[in-house]
Amino acid sequence: MKESLDAWLFIDQDGRMTTNKENAAQSHKSIAENDGKHAWSIALDSYRERRAVRASLKSTERELSTYTTPAELEDLDSMLERCADDNDSVYGPMIERIRLRAA
Repeated sequence: MKESLDAWLFIDQDGRMTTNKENAAQSHKSIAENDGKHAWSIALDSYRERRAVRASLKSTERELSTYTTPAELEDLDSMLERCADDNDSVYGPMIERIRLRAA
C-alpha cells in the first residue's frame, strides 16, 4: 500500500518542510508553546500599560487637589474649559471629586 507524499509533509518551526513525523510533532508543540508565551506577554504588557495610566491619573488628581479655595477652583474650571476635549469624561469627574473634598 502506497501513502501519498502529502501525508508525510509537515512544516517545521523555521518554515521548512520535513517528512520526519517526530520533528514535525516537536515543531508543532514548540509553536503552540510560543503562542501561549506570546499571549501571556501581551496580557502582561496590557496590564502594565493600564497600571501606568491609573498611576498617572492618581498623580494628576493628587496635584490638582491642591486647588482648595473658591478662586483656585474657578481657575481650575476655566483651565478645563479652555482645554476641553475627549478627556472631559476623565477630568470632569476628577474635578468634581476635588470640589467635594474642598467643600
